[in-house]
Amino acid sequence: MIQERKATSIRALAGGEIVIVFEGDAPSAARASLLLDSAGHLVGVDLGGEGFGRTVVMLGPHEAVDSQRDSSVVVRPGELRLPAAAVPLPNPYLA
Repeated sequence: MIQERKATSIRALAGGEIVIVFEGDAPSAARASLLLDSAGHLVGVDLGGEGFGRTVVMLGPHEAVDSQRDSSVVVRPGELRLPAAAVPLPNPYLA
């Protein structure tokens, strides 16, 4: 079973870092898998983990996931931070 968290917003900071705000908590992770649709838009972030400890933060539906790409990620309470230019913005899943 995967613990799913719902993203509520995504924005780029002045330095280009991308911040995803989500509901609930998530385990800390240094590496994650970006879940992308066929156009390269971010659908979710898989933070990994085993069994019930696996957590994903979703912006869109699971069915939209077409590929994944490893990325560094910083997890803070209620938000994820991705490196600059990790994914294109704006994101259609939070329109």
